[in-house]
Amino acid sequence: MKKTILGLFSIIFILSSYSELKAQLRKISAKNLISEREIFIDDNTKVRYSDLITLKFNKQVVKSNKGDTKLNISAIKNTSVKKCFYNLEKLYGKYEIHKLVPDAEWGDTLIQNKRTKKYCTIPDWSQVVQLHFNKLIPIDYAIKKIKSLPQVEYAEGPFQAYTMLEPNDDKFLNENKWAFEKIEAEKAWDITKGDSSIVIAIHDVFGNVGDGNIHEDLIGKVKSHFDKFGNHGRYVAGVAGANTNNSIGVASLGWNLHLAFYFVTFSAQEVIRAINDGVDVINFSWVRRLNFKCLEDAVKTALASGVVCVAAAGNDQEGLPDTLYPAAYNFGELGQVIAVSATRMVDNEEVFYDGWNYSPGKNPIDDPLSSFIDVAAPGSDITLLNNKCCTGYSVGCGTSLATPFVSALVGLMLSIDSTLTPNQVYDIITKNTDKIGQYPYDENGWNQYLGYGRINAYKTLAYIKQQQNLVNIDCKNIPTEIKLYQNYPNPFNPNTKIKYSIQNDVSNFKPMKVTIKIFDMLGRELTTLVNENKIPGIYEMQWDASEYTSGVYFCQFTCGNNIQTKKMTFIK
Repeated sequence: MKKTILGLFSIIFILSSYSELKAQLRKISAKNLISEREIFIDDNTKVRYSDLITLKFNKQVVKSNKGDTKLNISAIKNTSVKKCFYNLEKLYGKYEIHKLVPDAEWGDTLIQNKRTKKYCTIPDWSQVVQLHFNKLIPIDYAIKKIKSLPQVEYAEGPFQAYTMLEPNDDKFLNENKWAFEKIEAEKAWDITKGDSSIVIAIHDVFGNVGDGNIHEDLIGKVKSHFDKFGNHGRYVAGVAGANTNNSIGVASLGWNLHLAFYFVTFSAQEVIRAINDGVDVINFSWVRRLNFKCLEDAVKTALASGVVCVAAAGNDQEGLPDTLYPAAYNFGELGQVIAVSATRMVDNEEVFYDGWNYSPGKNPIDDPLSSFIDVAAPGSDITLLNNKCCTGYSVGCGTSLATPFVSALVGLMLSIDSTLTPNQVYDIITKNTDKIGQYPYDENGWNQYLGYGRINAYKTLAYIKQQQNLVNIDCKNIPTEIKLYQNYPNPFNPNTKIKYSIQNDVSNFKPMKVTIKIFDMLGRELTTLVNENKIPGIYEMQWDASEYTSGVYFCQFTCGNNIQTKKMTFIK
C-alpha cells in the first residue's frame, strides 16, 4: 500500500508543471534563518520541496579520483544503488551528482592532529555526495527512498540554521567596555596580545551589504574571504578580531589574531575547507535544533585534526530549554565543541541572560548531551562593526557575540602554547572561570545556565603561563613520587614551610586534585591551605599559626588516592 501511494504521488508530481507546483508552495522563512538552499512546504500535505540532497555511503559505492567534482551515475559501482539513482531520475527529473570534498579519496580516513602530531580516524569523505536536482522535488520522499538502501549511512535535505544576534541600535556606543572589564582583558593582554599566525575561522553568513567593502577596523586582519564582508559574519568577526590599538573603532580580545571567512550555507564543506587551510579555531555563531549528520562528521574531523570548535548555545527560540547543535557535539577523547551562553549587566550585577536557551539536562558528567552548555561570555550591549558601510558602529546582543569572545580567548591560549589539544583547551578554560550569575552551581561547579561559569581571560592565560614556567623549571627534575615532606622548621613559631611534590605524566598537562588541611590533636579541621588542581612539580608554601595555641598539629596532604600526614609542633 505504501509503495502504491508513493508511486501515485510521484506520477502526480511528474505530471504537474513546475510553475503550478511552485505557486502552491510556501517558502520556509523565519527570523535569522539561513539556508543552504530554499526549502518550500505544501501547507495542505506538509510535504517539503527543495532541489538538494546530501548523502553518505557506509562502504565504497562511489569510485572517483582526487579532484573530481561532478560524477556520472557510472561512478556508482553498486547495482542496487545505481538502480535507485536511475529511478530517482525517472521520478523527479535530471540531477547532477557532486562530490562534497573533491580531494577526498577512498580509504583516506586518517588525519594528523596539528597539536599532538598523532593520527586520528575520521569519516571517509570520498563517499559523501550531493544530488543537485534541476527543479523542486519532494525531498522527504526522495530521502526516504535513498535511506532504504543498506549502503546509505545518512541522507539529508538542505542545511538550515539560525544566527544568534539581536540588533540593539539605540544604545550609545562608547560606553560598552563592561565586557572587557569583566573578563579582565587588559591584564590578559599583558600576558599575550596573540600570535598573528593563529587563525580563527568565522563560519557564518557573509554578503555584499551596503558598500560591500571590508570594514576599516578589519583591514589587514582577514586572511581568506570571498570578497564578501557584510552580514552577520561581520558582526561576529569584529568581536573576535577587530584591529586593536589603532586609534579607531573598537578593541577585540583577539588583538593580533587573524581571521578567515567561511560560508555557513555550505555547512560541512566549508568546515573541511577551513581544516585544510590550517585554521586553529572555528567559530559557529548559529544553532540548529536537529542534528545534521554531515556537519557532525565535519566537526568530528576538525577536532580530530586539533582544531578547537566554539559554538553558540542559543537565544530565545521557542521550546526552550533545548539541546542545540553544533554546540552539543561531544566526541569524547577527540574533544567536544565549547558551548557558550551569554551574560548581561542588570543593576550593576552580571547575570545569565534570562529568557535565552539553557541546558535541559542537569548533569554534565552523566548526561553531557543535554547538559551541553560549558561556559558563558558577555553577550549584551556589545559594540559591533557597522553592517551598512566600511565605517561606523552599532550595538547588539546575542550568544552570536558571546561565542567569538571565547574563540578569541582560545586563539590567545594557542598563541602561548600551540600544542594544546581541544580537550586541554576545554579543561583549562572551564577550570578558570568566574562563578557569577543568579543561579547556584552544583558540586561540580556547573549549572544549566552558565555551565562552569563566565570566562576569565586573564586567569586562563596566567594558568597556562604558570604551567609553562613550572615545566621549564622542573622538566629535568620531575618528581619521581607523590610526597609530603616534613615541615621546616619543626618545632616552629609561628611560621613553618610545607613542601610537597606531585609525580605524573607532565607531557599531558594533566593536573591532579590536591588538598592540604590542618587538624588539631582532637582531629578537628582548622583550615584548608590548598584545594585545587596542580600539575606535576615541587611546591612549597607557608603556614602562619599565630592565631592558634601551642601544641601538636597535623598536616594532611591528599593527592588523588594518596593521603599522607605529618606531625608538626608549634611552640610559642
